[in-house]
Amino acid sequence: MPQPLQIFRPRHPNFSMEKRYISALVQDKFFTVTFYKADGKLRTLNGRLGVSKHIKHFKERVTNRHPSKYLVVYDVHAKGYRNVDVTSISSIKIDGVENVILNCPAASV
Repeated sequence: MPQPLQIFRPRHPNFSMEKRYISALVQDKFFTVTFYKADGKLRTLNGRLGVSKHIKHFKERVTNRHPSKYLVVYDVHAKGYRNVDVTSISSIKIDGVENVILNCPAASV
C-alpha cells in the first residue's frame, strides 16, 4: 500500500502550480477532499475533476473570478459543480491514501 504524502504549502503559494500538482495527483479518479469553506466550516466533498456532462446547465456557476485559485470539482452527492479554494484544502484522499497538505513551517523561509 502506498504511503501517504505530506505536501508542504509555501508561505506565498503559487496557486496555479498547486492546482496543477493536485490535478496530476488526482488525474481522472474519484477523490475525497477536505477543505475549509469561506465561513470557516470544515467540509468533506467526494468528487471528480474534469467532468463536463452538465457543463451547459451550470456554465454560469462554474466560472469564477480567480480561476487559478480554485479547483472546479464535480460533487457526486450533490450532483453539481463546486469551487474549492486551493489554499483552504487540508487533505485529499485518493485510492484510500490520504495526502495531507500542511502550511510551510515559519522557520524554513
